[in-house]
Amino acid sequence: MRSLHRLQADPRFRRLLNEKRDAAKDSPKYKELTAELGGLETKYGLTEYDLQALARVQGRIYRKHLSSSECEAIGARVFHTIRRLRFGDARRVRFRSARYPFTVPHKSNDCGLHIKAHTRELLFGRRSFPLPVPEQDEYLNYCLDHCKVKYC
Repeated sequence: MRSLHRLQADPRFRRLLNEKRDAAKDSPKYKELTAELGGLETKYGLTEYDLQALARVQGRIYRKHLSSSECEAIGARVFHTIRRLRFGDARRVRFRSARYPFTVPHKSNDCGLHIKAHTRELLFGRRSFPLPVPEQDEYLNYCLDHCKVKYC
C-alpha cells in the first residue's frame, strides 16, 4: 500500500493519468501515455509480477499451508484490486474478517483443496481434516462412494 500511495502522490502520475483520461483511445498519444504509466508502475513495484513475487515472499510464513502457486494467485488478485484503486474505479480496500468463509485460489489441480472420498478427508496442503458426512444423507454418501469429485 505504501508503493501505491507514493505512486498516487507522484505529480507526474497524476498529470499522465489526467492526460490519458482526456485522450481518445485510438490515438497514438493514448498508447504513449499508457506506456509511460506502465513505466511508473514498474518504478514503484506495482506490476503483477512484482506483487506475485511479494506474495511468494510473504507466503513463506505460511509455507505449511500455502503453495507458491496459491501465493501467486493471491498476488494476482491483489494486483487487480490495486489496479482498480489506482485508476479510481474503487475508493478503498476492504479486507475480510477471519470469521467469514474464504476461497483459496490456485492455478492448477496439483494444489488447493482435495477430497479423499474413500477416507472421508479434506486435504489442504499437507494437512488433512475429517469430512463429516451424516450417515442418513444417502445422496452425499452415494456421490462420495461412486462419483468422481471434479472441483472442491
